[in-house]
Amino acid sequence: MKKNILAVAIAGAMAVPFAANASAPTLYGQMNIAVDSVTDNGSAVVNRNSRLGVKGSEDVGNGLKVVYQFETTLVANGGDNGGFGGQRNTFVGVAGGFGTVIAGRHDTPLRMIQPNDRFNDSAYLGNNTGRFGGLNLGGDANFSGEDRVDNVVVYISPNINGFQVSLAGITDAEEPKNQALGNGYSASLSYGSKRNGLYAAIGLTQATKDLYAAGENIDQQNTRAVVQYSDAGLVVSAMYNGVNTKKVEIDGERSDLGNHSNIVLGAAYTMGDFTPRAKVAFVSYDDIVIEDEKFKTKDATNYTIGLDYALGKKTRTFVEYGVLDKNSLSGVRVNDKSTDVFTVGIAHSF
Repeated sequence: MKKNILAVAIAGAMAVPFAANASAPTLYGQMNIAVDSVTDNGSAVVNRNSRLGVKGSEDVGNGLKVVYQFETTLVANGGDNGGFGGQRNTFVGVAGGFGTVIAGRHDTPLRMIQPNDRFNDSAYLGNNTGRFGGLNLGGDANFSGEDRVDNVVVYISPNINGFQVSLAGITDAEEPKNQALGNGYSASLSYGSKRNGLYAAIGLTQATKDLYAAGENIDQQNTRAVVQYSDAGLVVSAMYNGVNTKKVEIDGERSDLGNHSNIVLGAAYTMGDFTPRAKVAFVSYDDIVIEDEKFKTKDATNYTIGLDYALGKKTRTFVEYGVLDKNSLSGVRVNDKSTDVFTVGIAHSF
């Protein structure tokens, strides 16, 4: 109860008008709740990346400004933690003509270049979890490259003739004596804007230390290439992901996760208040070894369709249906059957 009262008090304080101060922080968020019906798991009310954040900047002179953001998960469907979940992108940094440098917790540059995904808040059908792309072995073993990492320093260049570079150095929090910004790194080069017209990008993430909860002593490389075009309500995209895992230890046992790749194609078209959308992932695998046990793998195809109906500029209802191939390494395989997911929900942004 005390946590709930405190949360309301904080939100109320943030919401006070600051018209006289251009540097005032901005309170923002999203409430997104749905009912998922999943093969052999029945139906459940689920929270879909609901969040609350505060962000802002302050001019400190000499062409510099301080930028900051705090963002946390909102457990919108209830719980015992006062309604708050894990930390999302949270950082402080400086920005100027040279670009922006931030430190804290943040998406890697490789994750940042993924195309617009209208399914992204779904635990099963979004790109962020690695399940739909077929690169999630289950539990913590998510090697899709969709990483939001702690202890990171990120540099984002200014936009120069449409081109932009992002670089990140990541330290290993588990072994202080071996910490270095080179424990992991990520980089991307992009052209254009995701908002309109042509967007293209390439990215790389290299992990050499325990940067993933799935294991330790990791030597893994993720590569990505993205093309997207958006205009007049239409958004079409293609994304290639490649994973090369040379070494990983899981529970002290050497594992060989091999080379995997996928191609994810997506499309959405807004017609008045309606937005039909669809996505398909074609996944290719090597055989894998987990804790000295060998698993034969087969290529997989996952697909999903959805429809949004806008109740206003910031509110939409939606339905989704998706199928995760029984051969897909999606972490949700049920008795070697494909997994069907049907969802009905509502989302409101503020």
